[in-house]
Amino acid sequence: MRALASRMEAAYKPWEEVTVKGKFRMEGLPVSPGMKLYMVRDSLLVMSLTAPFVGEAARIEMDTDSITLVNKMKRTMTRLPVTALEKFFPGTLTDFQDFLLGNVVICGHGPVSADMASGLECYPAEEDDPDSGELLLVPADEWQPDGARYGYVLTEDLAPASLVVEIEGCDDYVQMDYTRDRGGKTLLDIIAAIGPTSVEGQLQLETPSGKAQPIRRFVPSSDYVRVPLKRLLKF
Repeated sequence: MRALASRMEAAYKPWEEVTVKGKFRMEGLPVSPGMKLYMVRDSLLVMSLTAPFVGEAARIEMDTDSITLVNKMKRTMTRLPVTALEKFFPGTLTDFQDFLLGNVVICGHGPVSADMASGLECYPAEEDDPDSGELLLVPADEWQPDGARYGYVLTEDLAPASLVVEIEGCDDYVQMDYTRDRGGKTLLDIIAAIGPTSVEGQLQLETPSGKAQPIRRFVPSSDYVRVPLKRLLKF
């Protein structure tokens, strides 16, 4: 396991500030908006969604304290504690940032390194086809979050193919699947089944740009109304 962890550590590319462009798809949206993702390591994530003839239609902002979601078409917004992220991803803001950039992270501990090898378990992902090259990576029990368990399916190159989070005591789960094409684009398909609700979406991510392009933080004007999350998502 230490050799595999060392390979993942060597492949990790440190970063401090980054911009990623792409598209966002979700059932129920009238269009597939363009997306611009701006991140400052450890402190800020801003996702801006733009639609033709409309401009910026929606915004998601995350910092170390809160998550702000904005529907600019309806002039509505909601703000949640950053701990709400744990319903979909059992890690910190920094862990989520690294995951979006295609890295395997051990939630609460950061990207995989050789020093973590003793706390990781690795098996062939397909028992009936051990030669497929895919591996199942599962953190040790002491590195699992309270009330949930998670693990990765890794490609032959030790890049993440899937992240699956299962909530203990119920059938709730979140699955995120990576697909990479030869043009450098990455598709991240997301399925979240929480209670009676199932949400599916897809991020199409281009290769991060060489120079980060900051996005100014959202400051609501007086006509914005705070609403529950379900109402906010109605476009």
